[in-house]
Amino acid sequence: MTRGTDRNFNATRTEVFPTAMRVTTACAVCVPDNVRRPPLLLVLHGWGQTAPAFLRGFRPLARAGWLVAAPQAPHPFYIDPGKGRVGYSWLTREHRDEAVRDTNAYLDETLAALAERHEYDAGRVALLGFSQGSSVAWRYLSARPGAVYAIASCCADLPPDVRPTVEQLPPCPAFVAWCPHDRVVPPSVSVEQAELLRDYGWPVTSLRFDGGHRVTAELVSRAGTWLEECSP
Repeated sequence: MTRGTDRNFNATRTEVFPTAMRVTTACAVCVPDNVRRPPLLLVLHGWGQTAPAFLRGFRPLARAGWLVAAPQAPHPFYIDPGKGRVGYSWLTREHRDEAVRDTNAYLDETLAALAERHEYDAGRVALLGFSQGSSVAWRYLSARPGAVYAIASCCADLPPDVRPTVEQLPPCPAFVAWCPHDRVVPPSVSVEQAELLRDYGWPVTSLRFDGGHRVTAELVSRAGTWLEECSP
């Protein structure tokens, strides 16, 4: 008599469990000359960009007395493998909740490191996000109410996952900018963001600018004026 084959004899089991890896990244900074305890503007770049290149557009604000810092998103990838061009991303929908917590902790560490190096005015910290960087900015503010006195969102929407939290936050000055010719992010989502924030009781300054999906000199200039006007 032939014994029956045990179908579970060669069975395998796949496990997935959380682990952690410390990532070394960088922060590009424009430092104003002869300014003691300058206000700080933290600028968060978009998907596929790099911090040093993104920071260049904000030099006029450093000349106006702001310490402007651009943290590098932690995840590099090849935008153009043939040419070896590298861009960076903040997060994806994969393990998003964990990635948001990690990113918020990374921004906390960045602020602490900047304080040690440049002694900025902790009462005058503002946050500006462009495209994907805007969702990072909103998720940071949602988790750290009161961490900044003002927030700017450029060419982006208000992430649906943070809307319930933002609705309950103490309102702070908000700047929302979009281009009607943006081919990457529909301008309608930025317009909707401004309307939602107003409905939540936030003081909103809106800017409709030309230039496509990028930070322009006009955008930086108008954002600088807004920052000064709402500065505590």
